Amino acid sequence: MWHPYLGVETKTEKKYEALKLLGIGGLLLALQALMSYKHAKEMRDNIETTERGQQRLKNAIEYLGNDRDSVRLGGAYELFHLAEDDEDLGQRQTVLDILCAHIRRTVGEPEYREKYQSKPSEEIQSLLTLLFVQEHRVFTGLHINLQESWLNGSDLDQARLENAVLVRAQLYGALLAGAQLHEVSNNPED
Repeated sequence: MWHPYLGVETKTEKKYEALKLLGIGGLLLALQALMSYKHAKEMRDNIETTERGQQRLKNAIEYLGNDRDSVRLGGAYELFHLAEDDEDLGQRQTVLDILCAHIRRTVGEPEYREKYQSKPSEEIQSLLTLLFVQEHRVFTGLHINLQESWLNGSDLDQARLENAVLVRAQLYGALLAGAQLHEVSNNPED
């Protein structure tokens, strides 16, 4: 700024302009640091959430291998809730594959088939109800593989089994009233 009497810029004005520039630069630097901090915190939170989800998945799978029905069912419910919590749908097919594999493995045992010839165990019926019969739509539109499953006498009334693979599945005496069986595969060639 010009001094009114001398026609030259004063030192005070130069200092003021320099401080003003430094203040704006400092403010921009502080804003950038704040944004970097928020971004880093968000990334850390995402990593922690992913790690918690992976730990939940690991624990639930371990429970499926337990000798007690109640523990296995608890693991299955934990997997179900993990899929339900999955907002981006990435783990839902994986969880459904694990639960269907558990059903196939359990009902594939000769001892199981001997003991539950005409009606499924409470564990298997509970899983079928949770996955396909109840109002939950967690697994809608996903690939269901129950091939070679021993499901005699199962209550699958109103079950959502669209596009399910039921090749060589045993369904004698199963209740299928109102079941959605659109494009179910029962042909080994499909």
